Amino acid sequence: MRDTHPGASAPDAIRSSWQRCERTYKLSRDAGRPILRLQSSEVAPRLDALIDQIGGRHGIFQNLARLAREAGHCLLMTDKDGILVRLNGHKADSDWNGIAIGSVWDERVAGTNGVSMALAEKRAFTVDGKDHFYNKLQPFSCSAVPLRNATNEIIGVVSLSSMDRGNPADGLFARQLLGAAASRLQTTLFERDFKEATIVSLAMPGRRELIKGAELIAVDDSGRVLGATSAAHSVAGRGSHEELAGCQFEDVFGTDPGSLDRAPGRVTSVRRDNGPLLDLWVRAPIGTQKPFPGLRRDQTKPITRRLPPSLKDLCIGAPSMTALCQRAQD
Repeated sequence: MRDTHPGASAPDAIRSSWQRCERTYKLSRDAGRPILRLQSSEVAPRLDALIDQIGGRHGIFQNLARLAREAGHCLLMTDKDGILVRLNGHKADSDWNGIAIGSVWDERVAGTNGVSMALAEKRAFTVDGKDHFYNKLQPFSCSAVPLRNATNEIIGVVSLSSMDRGNPADGLFARQLLGAAASRLQTTLFERDFKEATIVSLAMPGRRELIKGAELIAVDDSGRVLGATSAAHSVAGRGSHEELAGCQFEDVFGTDPGSLDRAPGRVTSVRRDNGPLLDLWVRAPIGTQKPFPGLRRDQTKPITRRLPPSLKDLCIGAPSMTALCQRAQD
């Protein structure tokens, strides 16, 4: 009798997805052509909407696409409904091992897959070969990460698909790469939307140089938290984004935000309620950041500009990717 359930090591979320596919959506694992595909006329407005939401075409995704092609993988980007609007594969950008523009990765249609799980769980997720619901998808491994705007709404998903080699480290590394790209995108959108506020960076000590980097918090003149990037609440010890937004900065971190702004770029370490030590620093000026009340900045200091996206951080700790990253930059 054929096994009709995911592997014993599969996460509970995948088991729940399989149950929905079987009991709620009545999908057949043996479907010959399981993936629905929309017409190009239906995809075009979705692509335009996503590009508008992410503020144009970003170099970080173009660099990732080149890496994916050189490694024989495929970089996908879907909108918030799981519709594939951009694809960069090994040989052509229209099809990769049967995956094509317009493919619908909604769980109700495509069963258990990386994109649908990232959307359902609202976090980075990998679905390895045996954990795909459809037999046709089991040769592949799919890692996906939600794309978020400045207010943490999910606007799409970026995903890396490859042939499944049975090595969990492949999915781990893919999630790190995709997470770095997604974080870079949200940072760009956050700085744009909160350019009139003071932006404070937040990180655990020793983690400022990791792939994903620091989280950001926007604070107004009165010290009230206006917004924060996706994981800032977790680093700050709050249960959700809603628990952080609207709070007084000093109540959360136990320090006067103005003291940070008097020394832009200098790290201040704080500890709250016997929690972990946290590093805080005012983000380097990007042109028009507003100071806290009473602060006088030395206007003679040169304005530093944020460097354009690079692949430097993406190859840290991964010797096998260093050469590919270098080739992509050349």
